[in-house]
Amino acid sequence: TRLPGDESVTPEAAGFAGTPEFVNRWYRAYRLEVAPGAATTKHRHGAPVVIVQVTEGRAVGEGARRYDLTEVGRWAYFDAGDEHEVRNAGGAPVELVEVEVRQGRPGGQ
Repeated sequence: TRLPGDESVTPEAAGFAGTPEFVNRWYRAYRLEVAPGAATTKHRHGAPVVIVQVTEGRAVGEGARRYDLTEVGRWAYFDAGDEHEVRNAGGAPVELVEVEVRQGRPGGQ
C-alpha cells in the first residue's frame, strides 16, 4: 500500500545522486559530504525535506529560500517540489543529513 508522500520520484530521477542510508514509511534519509567549493546537484523531492548540518563548517542551502549553515545543528527546509542545492562555502568538508519527510501514516495517525 502506498502512503501519501510515497509518490516522490526516485533519487536518480530527481537529479540526486545520493543513496538513502535509511528508509521507512515516514522518511528517507541521506548522509551528504560536500567538499570545499563543491555543491550537491540541484534536485527536488516529492515530499518536504529537512537538511541538518552534522559537522563544523560553512554551507549554504539554496532553493526557494536561502539558509546559512554555519554550525552543527543548523537546518534548512524545502517544500515538496522545491529545487534546491547545498554549496560548501568554507575551507573544510561539511557533512549534512537530508531527510525527505513522507506524509501520512496508516489509519490517518
